[in-house]
Amino acid sequence: MKSFFSLLLALAAAYNACAQTKKVTVNSSIEHVTVFTQGAQVQRSATASIPAGTAILVFPDISPELEEKSIQVQGQGAFTILSVARDRNYLQPQTQQADIRQLQQQEEGLQEKLQRENNKLKVFTQEEEMLSKNQEIRGTSTGLKTQDLREAMDFQRARLAEVLEQQLTIRRGIKTLSDNIARLQAQQRALMEPKDSSTSNLLITVSAKEAISGKFSLRYLVKNAGWYPNYALRVESISRPLSMEYKANVFQQCGENWKNVKLRLSSGNPSESGQKPELQPWHLRTFSSRQEMLVNRSVLARTGSSEAQGTVTDRNGQPLPGVSVFVPERSIGTVTNENGQFSLQLPPNTRSLEVSYVGFAKQHISVTGRPLRVTMIENQQNLDEVVVVGYGTQQKKVVTGSAIKLRGVTTAAPAPPPASIPLEVSEVYNPTTVSFDIAMPYSIPSDGKAYAVSIREMELPAIYEYHTAPKIDPSAYLLAGLTGWEALNLMEGEASIYYEGAYLGKTLLNLQTATDTLFISLGKDKNIVVNRKLQKDYSRNQFLGSTHTVTHNWEISVKNNKREPVRILVEDQLPISTQKEIEISRTDYAGARLDEASHQVTWDLNIPSREEKKMQLRYAIKYPKDKVVNLN
Repeated sequence: MKSFFSLLLALAAAYNACAQTKKVTVNSSIEHVTVFTQGAQVQRSATASIPAGTAILVFPDISPELEEKSIQVQGQGAFTILSVARDRNYLQPQTQQADIRQLQQQEEGLQEKLQRENNKLKVFTQEEEMLSKNQEIRGTSTGLKTQDLREAMDFQRARLAEVLEQQLTIRRGIKTLSDNIARLQAQQRALMEPKDSSTSNLLITVSAKEAISGKFSLRYLVKNAGWYPNYALRVESISRPLSMEYKANVFQQCGENWKNVKLRLSSGNPSESGQKPELQPWHLRTFSSRQEMLVNRSVLARTGSSEAQGTVTDRNGQPLPGVSVFVPERSIGTVTNENGQFSLQLPPNTRSLEVSYVGFAKQHISVTGRPLRVTMIENQQNLDEVVVVGYGTQQKKVVTGSAIKLRGVTTAAPAPPPASIPLEVSEVYNPTTVSFDIAMPYSIPSDGKAYAVSIREMELPAIYEYHTAPKIDPSAYLLAGLTGWEALNLMEGEASIYYEGAYLGKTLLNLQTATDTLFISLGKDKNIVVNRKLQKDYSRNQFLGSTHTVTHNWEISVKNNKREPVRILVEDQLPISTQKEIEISRTDYAGARLDEASHQVTWDLNIPSREEKKMQLRYAIKYPKDKVVNLN
């Protein structure tokens, strides 16, 4: 019996202890954000009044996209942190941006006016129906005199005309109101209001012997944020250094607005591509039909694409702005515009792209060489039972602070700082990463847009040379060679090209193929004219027995219309036989060097101003005449 009463007393004591645990709401502010290429670490600070005993400090308005295992809490004061937990709050939605609230208020006003106009239209429509029924008046049966009938018909005619005119005016007003409402709704969608309206509460249980004031520092990793590099390359003349502006496009859609925070960035053509085309080995083989050969050629063309374009929509076909599109395992990426469209320069042999967006399942799509159409599918989660943890889920439970674990994430980013304020950036080098501390505070809203942050501007000595592969594209591409580029801490990314004061489009900084010299393709130079023509007098088709011999003789010419001499490397290729029944003979490429592995031939030319040089490329291909061979 005594044991039973002891148990009751113990349970009562535990109940009283729980009942005495106080909850204190603590407001915190974001002071510093470390933005990784995918994901960001947010640092908050707060001061709290802690009561005596055990208390639960509630930190509201925390991002719903935080990685629960990454939460770190530090405290200063005579108290002990007992536990840290995270709870989702569906009753207190994220604070909406002022411009979104204003648009919603405008839409509500227009909706009210639209309802009034619809009511008026309904009244006049009913009156029109009544007047139509009154047209059945008959003078003989009703006893109306002719004059009375004429007056009634005049009244009805005038009133009906007035009613119809009123209906026309009202319908015009309804159309105007509907158009304005549609524009307001489109603008709200463009502002990327987060789909997840919940927030997070951090619950920190502390114990203090007496009421005191304590300071807290909170750190946690959020998804749907990041940055990717972007460059502006300017060349005024090939006799002057290259000017490079190193920028970062910072984006986030984690449910928090970063207002005037210190940023640390960590590395852990319009329609025409400015990327120099790359020749692939030309392997000859036989096909059973011409259709089979064309199919094979189209597959090779798709895998060699240097740019990906496409549109991202939801399952209803609505465009999704702010969707992240990245090359897997690379820092090369972009985000979709307000129409859900994207364009991205690709490194060689890119097979797929990674597409991710808050609230939707991540996708990997194949690069086909044609415009891509991506349909995002919403994530299906049982929000009553699970909480989001990184890229997986786990049951709700108390989680203590732990070391940050970086994982892939994406989403949005741009508005550069005022040009009149000098931008200070300190660079921190670590063995595996490089960080850039931006001295001036930035504001990055949670709207999925890219905001440009300038890292540095520099002038770099460069070696300029031209490359052309007229078999693919009869254009001369200017390349700038940078030595000592490793010390610049560059990252792979797109670059806008400005040559001689004109915008030429975009190119790609591809660091994985760079050696001691980093070559950057600066696009086409129209002042160098390249031609590749088949010389018919020296080319022939010959049938002999069961074989067919085709002889091709190509003339390649390069004319320099610039005011200064240029160095240009002209690239072409000889075919490679992959079958014994195909023979390559009578090759001629005078003045060029041959790569034995790829059979690529290269002429290294120095052409004075206003002069032209010509080269010859010749080969013969013999194969069975009952076969089809990819001769071009």
